[in-house]
Amino acid sequence: MSEADRERQLELRQEAMALYDESSAQRDALEHLQAQVYIEGPRRMISAAVDLGGKMTNFRHSVLDVIDPDASEGGDLQAAMDEASGTAYDAYLEFLYAASDAVGSDSLLALDH
Repeated sequence: MSEADRERQLELRQEAMALYDESSAQRDALEHLQAQVYIEGPRRMISAAVDLGGKMTNFRHSVLDVIDPDASEGGDLQAAMDEASGTAYDAYLEFLYAASDAVGSDSLLALDH
């Protein structure tokens, strides 16, 4: 690998870490919104939100492993990240379906205008 390639790889890694750190900072707002779902949401939606939170955490860990492979336990990091991404996406869809069902069953929507 040439010096220019190594510098570019380092630059990309730093940019990826900056984006990862930014997403970490935004998790505080997300956690507040999740707490509202846990308190006010229907049981299916709460369950889907809890599952999604765990799957997103696993995905974030796998992303960090790909960004900084020296800190990981090894293995096929890209495949692990792809699998975690798919699992998180499925959990996200389940949450959206649960939220849609909750909104769709709202008695306010059933009123005739």
